[in-house]
Amino acid sequence: MNKTIAASLLKLNLEELYYEDLVKAEKKAVFDIKNFIFWNTYIPKLFEAKRNQLIKIENAVSAFIEDNELEQKDEKSGFFHEVPCVPEHGEVGKALENLNLEMQHSVGDFFASYERASQNAKLVFSKAQSAKYAALGLENLMCLEQSFQILFLHLFNPLFQDYKEYVNREVKLKESLLSSKLMEALTGSGLKEVSLENLSAARVSGSDQEKKTIWTEWYRLAKIYDLPETKAAK
Repeated sequence: MNKTIAASLLKLNLEELYYEDLVKAEKKAVFDIKNFIFWNTYIPKLFEAKRNQLIKIENAVSAFIEDNELEQKDEKSGFFHEVPCVPEHGEVGKALENLNLEMQHSVGDFFASYERASQNAKLVFSKAQSAKYAALGLENLMCLEQSFQILFLHLFNPLFQDYKEYVNREVKLKESLLSSKLMEALTGSGLKEVSLENLSAARVSGSDQEKKTIWTEWYRLAKIYDLPETKAAK
């Protein structure tokens, strides 16, 4: 990346550019993207765009300086490590591995493992000061969020046809439920203790509202990944 493009990306004046300006610009860009991530629900394309933006910012700063003090601080912190790749829809085995799960685990284990991993990933991401390590932290968070979504879609798909009448088809992609609320509905429906391998044959009890909560969230995620079931359910 040449310096003219880099300065434009960082919103800096190339003719009056100082080291402190670069540091401030990088910090602000990283802060703005963090703010977006923490205030928005996970939608793959949106988060991927923000990760790519962080990589561009890293390249822009690198066009001016080799020894980035923000990167050095992040590196010394020891928080950031290489992360597993983000699974695609259908890569169930990879999603299970990313969340340290096996099919013998219960639905309750699935949610607990996701919550622990997600909170840790968010904490690490929040500590990043440089664009380089913020991108790495965001990649890790994306990996865990997408692993959860892919597993939830796969595991509950066999039951969807029996309960699609409970779906609110007007749900918006960004109207995500807190996982704790979803877990409450699954508990009330008698699914918390069911193993993942036996879920497809489980009987869903509970109130109509609990069923609506479960299947509307499933449908919202199915819309994100453009699954055929969202078209058939219309």
